[in-house]
Amino acid sequence: SDVVCEFNDLYNNMKLEAKRKPYKFIEMAMKEYVSIYIINMISLIPKYPHVEYYKQSRQRVIYLKMLELLNTYYKKNRSVAFYADKLCISSKYLSNITVHYTGLPASVVIDNFVMFNAKVMLYDGELNIKKISDLFNFQSQSFFGRYFKRNTGMSPREFLRKYNKRLYLSEYLDNDE
Repeated sequence: SDVVCEFNDLYNNMKLEAKRKPYKFIEMAMKEYVSIYIINMISLIPKYPHVEYYKQSRQRVIYLKMLELLNTYYKKNRSVAFYADKLCISSKYLSNITVHYTGLPASVVIDNFVMFNAKVMLYDGELNIKKISDLFNFQSQSFFGRYFKRNTGMSPREFLRKYNKRLYLSEYLDNDE
């Protein structure tokens, strides 16, 4: 089936990445693969209702639904209240649940998810900072810059200079010669 092929391809890509000569971004690349794998697994749950899963607690069900919602809406909304409303619970209860499963409040889980995806886009270098800030529904590029710096300790430009794949690959290729 398509799902099996997709997971097999992802697994093979992870194996190839792990076998590569060590490089500056291997940890980031492997985290990206694992995140994609987990999100794909979570997205399969509603597609197979006939499968008998072990009984899950209400909190676990809410946490998994929150992750699904986050994967769907992270570019549009970063508010704990938004996700809590979608789940018909209070923001405080949602934060209690995320603390239980991750050790982090919901706001930090959301920010980490958004930052991970923004970093991947910056790393890939396919889109400029302005387009990424628009894609992530920030009021302006400067709001995105402040959000990024608050969560990573560096501006998007600093991140680009330090981690952009094209810049790194050009340095890597120059050093190999």
